[in-house]
Order: sequence, then structure tokens, then C-alpha cells
Amino acid sequence: EESPYDLSSLIDASLRLTGLAAGRINEQRQLTSPYIRVRSLNDIVTLQPPDPEPFSKPATPLSDLALAGKHRVKVKGIALSGPLAGGLFLRDSKGAGSIYVQSPNLPLVTAGDSVEAVGFTQTGTFSAQLAHAVCRVVKHKGKPPSPLQPSIAVLSKGLDAELITLELNVLQRVNRPMHVE
Repeated sequence: EESPYDLSSLIDASLRLTGLAAGRINEQRQLTSPYIRVRSLNDIVTLQPPDPEPFSKPATPLSDLALAGKHRVKVKGIALSGPLAGGLFLRDSKGAGSIYVQSPNLPLVTAGDSVEAVGFTQTGTFSAQLAHAVCRVVKHKGKPPSPLQPSIAVLSKGLDAELITLELNVLQRVNRPMHVE
């Protein structure tokens, strides 16, 4: 549930909470959203404070994100477009991959901007992504990134969060309800 207090300064801290275990249960009687109800802020003890300067840590290579652990990580990349689907798509500046970065408060970003993001890794549909991220533009309007032109073999092995271009022939059209996230 939402707290009436601004607890953003506790993001990525290690805490000890004393309170009542609770949660939301779905129709199959499965616990879907566990949480702890505390009586007051006195029931929250900070064991290890968060890094006060999370952007000062070295960037984690995108290839290592699956190993990142439970704390926030920093990534750097080139924006593949402006904000889209509640986040940004960034390509590693060395061309070693791309990532989707979900962020509730995005700065003004355009394709080609150099961006740093600090957030929590999570498993996306096809690859790791960054969630609950804080982003900042390091350099505005570099050269807009060129789309990759992957072969069918590369596509069949999986290519996620990347700007691509394809030439193809339409063989069939299927009407489906539009799904928007």
C-alpha cells in the first residue's frame, strides 16, 4: 500500500522492518503482492544506507546485467529513440547489446543522446532490463543510432530491445485486439 511519507531516500538501503505480514491474494488463493504493515517510521531501522551518489559507481556492461544482484546498477548507452512504453531503449556505446530501461520520471531524451541510468535489474520477456530507474542525459543529440539489419538467423536466436530494419514480404494479415501496456 502507499505510504503517506516520502521514503525515496531509502531506495536501495538495507532495512529491518518490524510489522505485520500481509498481502494480496488472487482468485486462485495465491499470494501475489506481499507487504509488511508497520505502525510508524520507528519500526524501520536502516542497516546499511543507500549509496548517496549512485551515478558515481562504474557502469555495468550490459552482458553482465543478469549477474548484477539485488542492488541498483548503473548502465550507459545511446538512446535508440525518445521515451517509449514508459521507458527508454539504450544501446551499449560499444555495440555490445541493448536494454529496455523502465523509469517513472524520464528526462527529455531524443535518439542519439548519451544516457546513464541507475536501477534494479529484472528479467524481461526476452532479456534483462532495468526497472524503477533514474536516468540522466550525459550528452544531448549525438548522431542518431543506425538500425541493425539482422539476418533471419540472428533474429531466430533472439534480439531484444534493439533498433532494427527489415525488408520482407507480407504474406498474411491477422486482425487482433490491440494490446497496450
